[in-house]
Amino acid sequence: MRFERPLGPPWNRRSPGPDEIERLRRLFSGAEPPGAGAHIAVPQQGQAYSKGTMLPQLGVMMTGTTAGGVVVPMTRYPSEPMKYIKLFLGLDEYLGVLLKKELGAYNNENWIKILLSQQPREQVLVELAFLNNSLNQPDLLAQLTSQYRKMLPAELGDNFDRAMAAAEVPRVFLARQPILRAIRDVLLYTGPTDPIFPSTPHSVAIMLAHAFATKVGGHEETGPELWPTVRASVAMEVIQNNLFNRYEDIYARLDRYTRLWDEYGKGLRRTKLRADPDKLILEATGIDRPSLFSVAFSLLARVNNWKPGPPFYFDPYAGIGMDRATFDAALATFTADEATLVADLKKAPADWQMLPFERHPVLRLKNSAVLLLDQNYLLERVTSGLYWIVLDHELGLPGGEGKRAANLWSQAYSEMIEALAEDSIKAMAPPLLGTAAGKTFYTEQDFENAYHDGTRRCDAAIDLGHTLLVFEVQKGQVSLDTRQTGLVDKFFSDTERMVLDKAQQLHGTATAVLADEAPLTGISRSPSVRIMPVAVQGATYPVNPITDEWIKIKLKERKLLADPRVGPLAVVDLGELEMLEGLADHRVVGVMDALASWKNGPDGHHRLGQQELDRTAKGGASFARTRRGAETC
Repeated sequence: MRFERPLGPPWNRRSPGPDEIERLRRLFSGAEPPGAGAHIAVPQQGQAYSKGTMLPQLGVMMTGTTAGGVVVPMTRYPSEPMKYIKLFLGLDEYLGVLLKKELGAYNNENWIKILLSQQPREQVLVELAFLNNSLNQPDLLAQLTSQYRKMLPAELGDNFDRAMAAAEVPRVFLARQPILRAIRDVLLYTGPTDPIFPSTPHSVAIMLAHAFATKVGGHEETGPELWPTVRASVAMEVIQNNLFNRYEDIYARLDRYTRLWDEYGKGLRRTKLRADPDKLILEATGIDRPSLFSVAFSLLARVNNWKPGPPFYFDPYAGIGMDRATFDAALATFTADEATLVADLKKAPADWQMLPFERHPVLRLKNSAVLLLDQNYLLERVTSGLYWIVLDHELGLPGGEGKRAANLWSQAYSEMIEALAEDSIKAMAPPLLGTAAGKTFYTEQDFENAYHDGTRRCDAAIDLGHTLLVFEVQKGQVSLDTRQTGLVDKFFSDTERMVLDKAQQLHGTATAVLADEAPLTGISRSPSVRIMPVAVQGATYPVNPITDEWIKIKLKERKLLADPRVGPLAVVDLGELEMLEGLADHRVVGVMDALASWKNGPDGHHRLGQQELDRTAKGGASFARTRRGAETC
């Protein structure tokens, strides 16, 4: 990997001759390119768009309800851009503008084909991996942006500047999704290297990333309206984007999954597995979990400490004291050779189908070197991905044992998640003063003892005196069909399972407590007591204006949590639950105040973690929980 100023394209070096002009005309004009119709957008009357684009402004999805019960958008919101959304820079926005001016047409698909043939594929692949791993380094990314801008000739540079400043929504120079889609096409490319203009692997990689930024997401608005003006295809694009681009602090994630396995995996009570979780992961991978973590983090450290000069790929065995057989077993868990990855990628043509990269975030090259394609997926593979590794192994057991073993493992993992969450909730419960009797933390068993009439019981609650925070822990995950193929029916069923079913549980608990809290707390504060319901997700549910509004619509239809003494439903994941615990640990702000200010504030339709990231980015402190697990490596 070298930082270099790529050679300019041919129009920067000499005037094109008649043969070149004719070749470009044949490539880019003469007829409407195949499939172009799907990318032609017709403005709709009354629909607001981001300036300089055909991107509908989704607003904050606030609505009102007519006297007849019809949900409609409030008129002051549709013209507002969605917060936390940024737009890719596309190749069509600067090169395409020039070609349309000079030649009358620009065909993005043809330019992808041209770019794939300009440089040796392995060199372009290495550059794309480098670009993807630069996204988490703002200073490096700014340097790459500046260097690329400087190499552009005058008119292309002016087009580039206008594109980066055109929309009301912030623009990004490079983004993870189009880079990974470009990596896919480079790996699948089998044609010759046939350069038609001077370039370098670095410049070709950037242009390919921009060409795929133009390509991805270019779909018609289709499917049913989830509510007026919001089509299913638009909603699912936002949801998939939300899930793909979620971010979490690496150290908090490592601590959580270390505790999950070390403490709660060893402390299973309800579920009896054929072996403890750590033995199952050893059986599935051939390596113990701490060693697997160590190997993965050795690769992450090599990439994060890389400096310009040596190639971005490297020998994974250099400087490692672990024996070769153990190290190879770890590598086999998250690496693949080119043939294996290519075979998987052929089955994943859609924009968000990233499962091959999730399973194989590291590519083994022919010279025994490795190339880290995606840091986030490597981290996920050795943390949350361990569940899937064990599940696949259990399903593969002989005879009829596989299905039963896989079901038991899912139950055990759910128990682990629930126990971890309940301990975090318990840590937030305020202490009683002096020798006061009673309690401030309640378990599901406490609710069962208090209410014997079939009342739906939540998993845990904490008593803050004026308010009872009631928690229901959901252990499942968003389905693959929602994340990667964008099936709206699957999103509906995921929301039913992960949020609405839990809201039903919380509603039953809230109703019982508001009717008579004495069986639970021993006192009666009615009607002054308030309830704040919280649905905790064991894995991330995509909280955003689309999903938040859909949940509100369904809760209203079902008359759930509608009592004025019940606050708005808060949906948080384990990381956000730990964030709340951290606030309680440091006594910065009360848990109830944090939840109320979030749900009742302008960012209440975004995830709590995003609000915290935004605040920290602006110079605010970040407060971690004080309970920590053992060191992982």
